[in-house]
Amino acid sequence: MMLPKSLLPLSIVFLPCAQACLEVVGTLFVSHSTSWNVQLKDDGVQTCSFNCNAWTTTCDASCNDGYKAKWTTTTDWRHQPGKLHYDTPHGSYDLDVPVEDGSEVTYNCCGGNVPCQCTQITYRGNFWC
Repeated sequence: MMLPKSLLPLSIVFLPCAQACLEVVGTLFVSHSTSWNVQLKDDGVQTCSFNCNAWTTTCDASCNDGYKAKWTTTTDWRHQPGKLHYDTPHGSYDLDVPVEDGSEVTYNCCGGNVPCQCTQITYRGNFWC
């Protein structure tokens, strides 16, 4: 279908804008040590992942070429969002990834009568979706 020249500029205005959708899902396990597992999907493609084991507040990701990411938590990780610095070929972004409501699970991870607690927290955020 051909549009009249007078309608062509108007049709361009209403074309949908393409914008990336970044999905961030992460799990923090706290027991005798701490481990993080965070996945980044940019437009459905996994671009970065974090697998860190330590009592640390920052972690660098393993990423595809052209991408770089750093995850930071505070000592109040139960209530504060995770901080994500994300570098892409199209720009750099600083994002707060919230703790998912109701995601905190605390359980006896030693088993039996040995009293010890482990906690699992889920971070989840969708940006530009």
